[in-house]
Amino acid sequence: MLILIYIYFPYDLLKDRLIDRLNNTLNKGVYIQKISPLFPLGMAFKDVRIITESRDRDIIIFSADKLKMRFQLTSLFSKTRRIKYFTAAYGGEIYGKVGIQSANNGNKIWIDANFDDLRLEKHHAIAEELFNSSLSGRVEGDIEIGNYSPGKKSVMRGKIDINIGNGSIENLKIMTIPVPTIHYNKITGEVNFVRDNLRIKGLKLEGNDINIEVRGNILFRRNFSKSPINVNIRFKLSPSYQSEMGILKNLIKKRKIGGFSSIKIAGTIEKPKIQF
Repeated sequence: MLILIYIYFPYDLLKDRLIDRLNNTLNKGVYIQKISPLFPLGMAFKDVRIITESRDRDIIIFSADKLKMRFQLTSLFSKTRRIKYFTAAYGGEIYGKVGIQSANNGNKIWIDANFDDLRLEKHHAIAEELFNSSLSGRVEGDIEIGNYSPGKKSVMRGKIDINIGNGSIENLKIMTIPVPTIHYNKITGEVNFVRDNLRIKGLKLEGNDINIEVRGNILFRRNFSKSPINVNIRFKLSPSYQSEMGILKNLIKKRKIGGFSSIKIAGTIEKPKIQF
């Protein structure tokens, strides 16, 4: 009997309710083509996408052909239900756990995600939108996100730890002026967010010819291109790389402090204001 219920469960209704809940929570467009049973105690999600709007067009910020989720048997008899998930995406793997704890004023929800060997070149939409450039490299890291205070004033908050190795940034422009390709050995950093406010606590790029440190905030809007930004960037260039900067090197030299130059970026994603 339980198996029949499991097979003939109204998964289409579940899909619609889940999409509606995620749209409201993430403030993003969520698309799931189909949900089907996955034995034992699991479900398979086909063609999952998270979409944001930018410059009057849709940008896919996450996509996976199939996402597998399984309930932990012991948690089915507890107030805290735990679900394991796994997907192959962007040439690597994303896996982790979801926790849902019942409370008097709502549910506490948290998500732990680990990503291993993701290829940046397979997920270029955000790089193109942010910097009008292309990225390469292999990503490892983890994400913690949760609604730890359920109720009317509850907000999603979390942390992202990033470790990207051996890649490049190409076709980058500053004030429409092309920047030589940036080759890096690694990018590391921590990013915190509360609701739509993303805080870059310390993002570092280390390479043979260039070192960069980034701190600041991005306040995400539903239309991504309208998102306000306030970011400070410090960088140090090798003499050979600086010689390739063209007219930009004259601006860079004016603000050299302790071997580092600095710029500030304000305005919005669509219309950034760069101050040397």
